[in-house]
Amino acid sequence: MSKTIGFRTPQDQADAFVAKGKESFDEPSEPVKRMTLDVPASLHKALKRKAVDDGLSMRELVIQWVREKLNA
Repeated sequence: MSKTIGFRTPQDQADAFVAKGKESFDEPSEPVKRMTLDVPASLHKALKRKAVDDGLSMRELVIQWVREKLNA
């Protein structure tokens, strides 16, 4: 009797994210501005992992956090 373990590997999570398709780059409802941040490599890695875990792009995750913080 084989036992199924209920977790996914990071590769499985990445594959699922890619299968969803790229985020939509339709015309935004308002102009956008580019922002560049220099962050420690460990923080970048943690952000990328969190985004994959949540099924979001890093961009989507950061925008979500900024909106929540600013209550916008």
